[in-house]
Amino acid sequence: MTKKQGTIDALFGSKTRVKLLHLFFNNIERSFFVREITRIVDEQINSVRRELANMKEIGIISSSEKSNKLYYSVNKKFAYYKQFNEIFNNTATEEDTVVDASKEIEEIKEPKELTKERDLLASDTLTVVMTPLDQLENPIEKTGDNKSNKDEKEKVKAQKEKQLVEDVPLWKKLLGSLQADMVIAAGRLVDGSNSEMDLLIVGDKTKEDLKVISKVEKELGLELYYSFLSKVDFIYRLAAADPFLYSVLNEKHEVIVDKDNILSKTA
Repeated sequence: MTKKQGTIDALFGSKTRVKLLHLFFNNIERSFFVREITRIVDEQINSVRRELANMKEIGIISSSEKSNKLYYSVNKKFAYYKQFNEIFNNTATEEDTVVDASKEIEEIKEPKELTKERDLLASDTLTVVMTPLDQLENPIEKTGDNKSNKDEKEKVKAQKEKQLVEDVPLWKKLLGSLQADMVIAAGRLVDGSNSEMDLLIVGDKTKEDLKVISKVEKELGLELYYSFLSKVDFIYRLAAADPFLYSVLNEKHEVIVDKDNILSKTA
């Protein structure tokens, strides 16, 4: 077993489950009965039955009865169908897919829970994330398209933009500049949160992001507890109701960045 294979097996529960995910998402229009699946993935039938039950409970697959046989297929209404399809659907042959189920997935590292990580303190120019101007309330009535009205609208927009920048705390602006798919504040960063984790970041950890976190700590006068998760890991943990992830989400929290609107889609 390769190191990558072992990592994926550990993340998704078992080698059998990885094979099943590849089988279903490379055959999304097909359905399979248990003994057929067992022959294809070359695993023990008890292991296959157990994983099928787990996947059905989560909602990844569904079942239907035909000719006194129970058939399983991908559940296209699964909340994370698109994300799982991107991970497990590939152009390999069915045989290749089953034999090397980890080929399409990069190595995923387990999060360092409640681990303080520090890096360089070099300063960078940061980009402030603001609400799009077209979403702001426009107090100017549509009285014409003359130059005077246009100038007045631009003036009001500039004032709104300036107010937004002044109202947002600096630490939130800093977190909004992280090069991550998602940034969730909790713990000591959010009033009323009892989470032990202050910051959950979804995306690849970079030196630039660590510098930003150091600036946030300096601004707040706190040493933050934070963790990085890959996007694949986050989606799987979310779907599987992972205790670590939900120890943050079940507490009061604030979503600073959500590029793909993953949490808003499940709200």
